[in-house]
Amino acid sequence: MTPEDIVEGQKLFAVYILQSEKYQTEKVEVIKVSTYFIYVKDEHGHLARYIKKKSFPLQYDIGLSAWFNKVYLTDNKNQAKLWEHCAK
Repeated sequence: MTPEDIVEGQKLFAVYILQSEKYQTEKVEVIKVSTYFIYVKDEHGHLARYIKKKSFPLQYDIGLSAWFNKVYLTDNKNQAKLWEHCAK
């Protein structure tokens, strides 16, 4: 799947990279798809916007704070485990 294939209502995964270099995955639902962005809502009702690129993972569009907080949107529910394994 590519980001171009994403449709409203689809379930994807947000991967958070915490300051302690730990990874956390959360299910999200796509609520809107535009030309440049994908908008999602998490299980707690929080909304987020991701920059639409050609391939996954997509980075959370939060401006300058992206240097400190890394959040990525992916279609792979095991992405956090893969990154943790590669970091070792």
